[in-house]
Formats: sequence, C-alpha cells, structure tokens
Amino acid sequence: MLIIKIKDIAFKKIYKAKIFIVPMYDDIYWVGSGYEWDANDDLPTEAGKEKLISELEKILTVPFEIIDHKAAIRPTIYIRRPIVKVHSTNPEMVFFNGLGTKGASIGPFYAKQLAKYLVYKNPEDLNYN
Repeated sequence: MLIIKIKDIAFKKIYKAKIFIVPMYDDIYWVGSGYEWDANDDLPTEAGKEKLISELEKILTVPFEIIDHKAAIRPTIYIRRPIVKVHSTNPEMVFFNGLGTKGASIGPFYAKQLAKYLVYKNPEDLNYN
C-alpha cells in the first residue's frame, strides 16, 4: 500500500477499481492493495509499489506525492466473513478481524452491528450467519 498526498482534490468517498483510494485526512490518501499469494513476509516490494503507481497514473489526472510505502499480511478466513468474539473473561474486550478482501464493502455493516452489541448487549447483533 501507499500513503500519498494529492493536493486540492478532496475525495470524500472510497474510490474502487483495480485499486482503492481511501481518504484519510486533509490531502492524504491510502492506496492499495495488491495480492501476493506466495509472499513469505510482510515487507513491501518494488514491484508492488510500481504496480500501484501504474494504476494510480491511469486514474489520476493530477500529480501526487508518495509519502510512504508499506505492506502487510491480509487477515482473512475461508468463509470471507469477519470473526467477532467476545473475550471469555472480559466481556468488554472483543476480537474483530478477518475481513480480508471484502473489508471495505462489508466492514461498515459488521462494525455497526458490533457497536450496537457493545452498547445494548443484544447477542443477536453478533449473529452474522
């Protein structure tokens, strides 16, 4: 992924095509992401960076500045649904992960359900299946 600066463009929503462009704050955006199925570590690669730059150049008609370049292992599970578990001895602690490639599209729904559960303690709010 890249953190970039695009002056005076003011995206308000996530842009999704072959890559995501996600507004963070001011003129700063998160750009990602690539898939390296056989990667053995979470280190960024020059090939990944070049791929993102190439896709950005197809989309943007204005200049951008690269602020940072990072990589990570994407947490996901086979069923492509989040894992939400309340801690067995501390019910105020909740594990919420596993959104994987669908995180940008399904994450807001599941996060809202989790927030409802945390406020109202209705177990049905955590019944995602």
